[in-house]
Amino acid sequence: PLDTVKTRMQSGSMPTIGRVLRGVLRQDGVRGFYRGISVPVVSQPLYVGSSFAGLQAGYYIWDQTGTSTGGNVEAALRLAFSGGLGGAACAFAVTPGERVKVLLQMQGQGTTVTQSPLQLIRSVVATGGWSSMFVGLKATLVREVPGTILWFGAFEAVTAHAESRWELSRPLAVLCGAVAAGLTFWIPVIPIDTVKTRQQTAPSGTANSLMDIARQIVRTHGIRGFWAGYQPILARGILLDIFQFSGADQLRKAWQPRPHASSSLGRNTFVL
Repeated sequence: PLDTVKTRMQSGSMPTIGRVLRGVLRQDGVRGFYRGISVPVVSQPLYVGSSFAGLQAGYYIWDQTGTSTGGNVEAALRLAFSGGLGGAACAFAVTPGERVKVLLQMQGQGTTVTQSPLQLIRSVVATGGWSSMFVGLKATLVREVPGTILWFGAFEAVTAHAESRWELSRPLAVLCGAVAAGLTFWIPVIPIDTVKTRQQTAPSGTANSLMDIARQIVRTHGIRGFWAGYQPILARGILLDIFQFSGADQLRKAWQPRPHASSSLGRNTFVL
């Protein structure tokens, strides 16, 4: 539901939360908030899994170079390289799913035509070819590469600090790290996410470039237009990260109970 509200708020008309809630309830009732839910059931595991897998691959590639010095600069560069690789892997994995999801979430707004996910995919491909499934890829890369570096960095740093300095239990430390990760990821990238959503909700074959959309937002709504939907975005991001990082940490402990070596950026919690 939060994601549906966020997508509608980032649409061209920039409605308020109240207008979105009333509009969805009037058109479809409560089930309208769950439009396209079948897509994130598949894409969300891909989103998180590809990020974590890319991070692990980056750590492995970096460590194979044999140039580790163990210093703070080297640790930061290692995290930047690995997190950036995770973000790139994530962008390629989830862009088609996000394209379908936002189109499904916009159904019922100004049109009575509704399609199932498969019908929508066939319609998009028939109109713009398979490449149209990757509309928004550049914006997703711009969002995910720096965002994922900040995401993992904030989580690991805050979690390690909460355990060592605040002496919190592991679950509470992970909770603090997850909240920090959600805020650190989303606050800088909300403007590019708004541009991406507008690009992906355009009819097949008519999506404008990122700069065209950015100029249109400024012309129509000013700078504040880039921050449309920030409330549900932050709420959704923090809730997701609490569940995702807590679940990942429990699985990590179950599969590898031995303690991890310390590092200058914390425990590198997800290095296997």
